[in-house]
Amino acid sequence: MSTGSDDRSRTELDEEQIISYIYDIALDPGNLDGFIDRLEADARSSSDTSLELGRIQTLSALLESHVSRAEEFLDRVATREEGSATQRALAPFDAKPALLVNAALEIVDANRAAIDAYGISLHGSLDALPFESHDVDRLITTLRQMLRDRSGKGVLMALDMPLSDDAQPPPALIHAHWLDLPSIHAVEVAGRGGFTLLVSTDVSWPLALDQTLSEVFGLTSAERDIVRALVEGGSLKSIASARNRSLGTVRTQVKSVLSRTRTHSQSELIRVTLSLMEIVKSSPLIGSPALPADTPSTTSSEPYAEFETLLRPDGRRLDFLVQGDCQGRPLLFSHMGYGLMRWPPAALRMARQHGIRIVSPIRSGFGGSDPVDRSADIMKITRDDTLAVMDHLDIDTCTYVAQGNDLLFAMDLIAHHPGRVRNLIGLGPRLPLPADIQYIGMGRWHRFLLSTARHAPHLLYFTAKAAFTLAQKIGRDQMFRNVHRHSPADLAVLEDPDIFPTLYDSSVVTVSQDAHAAFAYAKELFESESDWSELVRRTRDTPAWFVSGLQDPLGDPATIAAYREVFPWIQIEVIEKAGQLIFFQEFRRLVPRIARFVHAE
Repeated sequence: MSTGSDDRSRTELDEEQIISYIYDIALDPGNLDGFIDRLEADARSSSDTSLELGRIQTLSALLESHVSRAEEFLDRVATREEGSATQRALAPFDAKPALLVNAALEIVDANRAAIDAYGISLHGSLDALPFESHDVDRLITTLRQMLRDRSGKGVLMALDMPLSDDAQPPPALIHAHWLDLPSIHAVEVAGRGGFTLLVSTDVSWPLALDQTLSEVFGLTSAERDIVRALVEGGSLKSIASARNRSLGTVRTQVKSVLSRTRTHSQSELIRVTLSLMEIVKSSPLIGSPALPADTPSTTSSEPYAEFETLLRPDGRRLDFLVQGDCQGRPLLFSHMGYGLMRWPPAALRMARQHGIRIVSPIRSGFGGSDPVDRSADIMKITRDDTLAVMDHLDIDTCTYVAQGNDLLFAMDLIAHHPGRVRNLIGLGPRLPLPADIQYIGMGRWHRFLLSTARHAPHLLYFTAKAAFTLAQKIGRDQMFRNVHRHSPADLAVLEDPDIFPTLYDSSVVTVSQDAHAAFAYAKELFESESDWSELVRRTRDTPAWFVSGLQDPLGDPATIAAYREVFPWIQIEVIEKAGQLIFFQEFRRLVPRIARFVHAE
């Protein structure tokens, strides 16, 4: 029942169109992006996303039954597509950019190398490829003929990249081959059918390779950039121009690299680098969907702390994590909906230096902690589970660090058991605001999911499941980038080889190859998007320190100003170039401040 968004009228969404979108999303979670785009476009015309979502919520019970069936269908599709035909076709090319195009000339699947090299998105157009426009037109003409013939030998094409700083990059060699695949993405268009597989000779630079070059050869950031430019076909002159350096300076840097790597020529250096690339290419940092999503990616010599487990009186399993100084002063550290409770190695070293023992209860439905049913009181369960971990570890009182939406759980614990939390720290905290003020400044993914919880709750379980299934399909790393695409600070964290491996491994409690926490995430959103301002008032006597980044997709400067107006007793410190992942970007300045709270009497 797939219906392209171009075929849908741009008039007000009616029930039939909404049902069409829902089944499209169930068929392919990637279509959730198009649904969000449609709601965003309607919101711009009405200046209020909530009007559209609120109207969806009031539609007939028939819509609700469709949502329920689509949710079941989404489960079946997600199971069926594990190791799908398109992924199997791409699997042999994990080190080279490869993508699949259907008869509608739509990019239906791509590996991580292609997404990184070309900046493309699934279900996008070939026009998005970063080649000269006349070469893109030539490629499209060739593919149309190949899809019409549905057979024949492959075609090798040289496609020019646009000029960069007056220098002409080397052409990309693209090999196109026709395939007949049993896939839900197969369509018939104007006599064309099947798929074309495009494979490039471009070298994809794995994220882990930067760290490997630093650890093995001690290369600096500038030297790594030069090695990458050489591997990608750059000349010394083009490298000098791109880096705004003299040719002599670049020659000196290349000599230093040759000395450090014990190579004798640029060609030998390139061969050594390509060999290292093969060693690290299977790392989940590349985000290949062919790899298990929960494979550890850390290259740190320091092993991760293991989860510990409690058995709750109702028979549920409750996991928790203890890191840092095992004899230090305790600190509760929440994991957000992303499951980010592990500290990067450098942050852990600081925790030990400051005598901090980091304790993170894993909330119900995340990781190994058993879920509860839909009718359960998630606030009480989270509160009681946190107390159970504290009691098990003989923690009478401590400082609580809450990330993002988790401020709700921290304040709920303080309101009901004020003596158990000595100080409260909010990192990128969200506070309740009247009406829909807080949604205006959010990024599109956050605004959609959070406002759906408030204005169209019967859609939330389905849309959350679709979003988490999409993360399983495209990889947690790419989902992070999709959600944070408009936050330069957060994107920088995701590109940092000293930090991202820890984030990636930590987030397995939210999304793994075999499971996801969509149900738990949705239950928590129902609570966070309600009015809990009374909890905020009940905790005003607890010493608190809040710090927010101006690039946080959960809130902009106007949102922070609104927090200060509604809750004038709360002091919020602002870091201009920080985002939602503020702790992981700024831990070097935050940990000493946190330590002062932890050790305060």
